[in-house]
Amino acid sequence: MSARLIVPFIILQVASVVAIVFFLRMILNKQLEIGINRIKKLDQENQKKEAHLNEKLQQLDKEYNIKIKEAKREAETMLDSAKEDLKKMREEERLKAKEEAKKIITGALYEKEKVMKEQKHLVFDKAIDFSQQILRLIFQEKDFTDLKLKVSKEVMDFLADSKQVEEMLKADRNVEIVTTDPMGEDDKKRIIKIMKDKSDGKVNATFKVNKDAVGGLILRAGKQIVDGSIAYRIHEAATKIKEDIK
Repeated sequence: MSARLIVPFIILQVASVVAIVFFLRMILNKQLEIGINRIKKLDQENQKKEAHLNEKLQQLDKEYNIKIKEAKREAETMLDSAKEDLKKMREEERLKAKEEAKKIITGALYEKEKVMKEQKHLVFDKAIDFSQQILRLIFQEKDFTDLKLKVSKEVMDFLADSKQVEEMLKADRNVEIVTTDPMGEDDKKRIIKIMKDKSDGKVNATFKVNKDAVGGLILRAGKQIVDGSIAYRIHEAATKIKEDIK
């Protein structure tokens, strides 16, 4: 190839290479711009996502803090309630223990009073029983013979007006007359007359001596008794005293 042809050919080749390089550079710049734009877009999206995530995290933090506060309030409320319940339980137990102690003390005082009352009654009963024995012994002395006779006469006067004797004789005409000492004939006649007057003149009387009667007299007809003895009066008086003490 001649020198004239070589130079143009070289120039053409150089121009072709330059054109190709320029074209490739344009293509690369375009792709680079597209890549950069895509990266920017991704960055923007990531920023939005990050902002959204941060916002969500902040919201979660707020909700968490609210729940923590609520939990604390509830815990404090529960603690206060538990303390109040414990206080009430303690107060109830204290009142219960106080009531139990009061019952025990009241029961003990009642038992003490009851025992003292029983002992007091026992002492009074024994004193009254002892007094009865003393009175019986006193009335059995000979110095009280006139008094016993007087009591016997008073009893006879009582029998003369007694409806009880009349009713007794209607049921049974067999009468046992009990006295402390043997009755004199005049007294026997008088008591028999009294009973006959109350039984249409029909009576069967027997006389019996019993020192335990102390004085006065006792009438027995079957299961019925009219007790006008001094011993009975002493017993009745002692019984009334015991009842009054109770």
